[in-house]
Amino acid sequence: MKPVAFLSVALAVALPSAAPATEINASDRLVGAWSLVSLDVHRDDEKIQVFGPKPRGIQIMSHNGRFAVVTLREELPLYASGNRMKGTAAEYEAIGKGANAAYGRYTVDEGAGTVTFHVEASTFPNWDGDEQIRAFTIDGDTWSYVNPVPTIGPGNVHVVWKRLH
Repeated sequence: MKPVAFLSVALAVALPSAAPATEINASDRLVGAWSLVSLDVHRDDEKIQVFGPKPRGIQIMSHNGRFAVVTLREELPLYASGNRMKGTAAEYEAIGKGANAAYGRYTVDEGAGTVTFHVEASTFPNWDGDEQIRAFTIDGDTWSYVNPVPTIGPGNVHVVWKRLH
């Protein structure tokens, strides 16, 4: 092979193509850790902030299809006894109403724009074993979805997450 021909082949292999890169699919864009921005239940003309105006939370989406999510009210009461096994009825009620967590597997349907959460376990045991389909959008570092299965009865939960860096 002539040196010039070899150089052309080497450059063609080494240099990036001028063709546009393919877009990263939604499944790959979901992978990472997300911080809760808002969580509002929409019921008829009513908007309910189940976890208050400044909810806290994290959702972790792994590359191998696992998820874990924790949502909390901005403030939860401390256990006066310092022992969570010896709380008062009022402490248990406030914490039970102010916290929710779940984990399991997830799958993405690119064409439908949905994510399905295959819930293995949750602090809301009614979800254990459920498959929950949620329409979603990703815009930059913001991920939003609608959960049609609120833990407080009828309505749709609009959830917004911001990517943690």
